[in-house]
Amino acid sequence: METAIVDPGPNPFHIPREEWAVKTRVTISDEQSTLRWGEDCVFDAGPGTILTWRSAPDLAAPQEPRSIRLNRGSLTVRLEAPAVPVDILVGDYRVLASQPAVFIINISEPDSTLSVTRGNIELLLPDAKKRSVAAGESVSLP
Repeated sequence: METAIVDPGPNPFHIPREEWAVKTRVTISDEQSTLRWGEDCVFDAGPGTILTWRSAPDLAAPQEPRSIRLNRGSLTVRLEAPAVPVDILVGDYRVLASQPAVFIINISEPDSTLSVTRGNIELLLPDAKKRSVAAGESVSLP
């Protein structure tokens, strides 16, 4: 697994680096990797997965949602109680989980899929509509 801090972009005024929200780009090489984000959230990333996540500099502040952009590959998310919300961007779609859940996002050509195995999550569609996806459901993300 390779990680690199990603510059968050231009700021309207100087902010010391230690106060930036941290963006970390993670590249999973040849085998599956498990990433833990706090005590309540575990990600299993498949080989070849590339993702970027953002967190507050102080990880002791669990109120801020966790934000991830999945660029390539597959990601299994296990969110346990007490759940800090997870917001995952996949192309033009957003997957929002705020309660305990287990779900899988798989990006592949020509279709990407979202499958929920436990709990209930929200899917924000490109046209700003929301769709609830419950355990046992699988949704195509074209």
